[in-house]
Amino acid sequence: MNTKTFQQLHENFISMASRPMSFGNLPITPQETEAPIFPVDRWREVDGALYKTYTFRRMSDRTAFVMGLMAYEEQVDHSADIHIDHDTVDLRLHTKDIGKVTEIDKEYAKYADLLWKDLVYSVYDNDK
Repeated sequence: MNTKTFQQLHENFISMASRPMSFGNLPITPQETEAPIFPVDRWREVDGALYKTYTFRRMSDRTAFVMGLMAYEEQVDHSADIHIDHDTVDLRLHTKDIGKVTEIDKEYAKYADLLWKDLVYSVYDNDK
């Protein structure tokens, strides 16, 4: 069995990394990816509320997203204004009692972003 010391492995790695890499002919031709590309809106604050639009390719993903939001609202006892239009869901978050964005609105926004990513990307990753 050929055993190398850590230093020898490191030196070997460095010497290989300093060699020019061959990628074939340039320019590289772009190729279509199998992973879908979704436009991602950022949260924006307007008139004391957070706004964001989520876009879906499948109605089942949109429905699962809205159902996930409903379950979250029941759990935290805080709700958003939700507008559904075909393949998009618009969220408006603010604490209605005081007409401002509070920490619970920001937590809701983070949850909505995570839920969207989980639904959209995991579904398409499983299609392969």
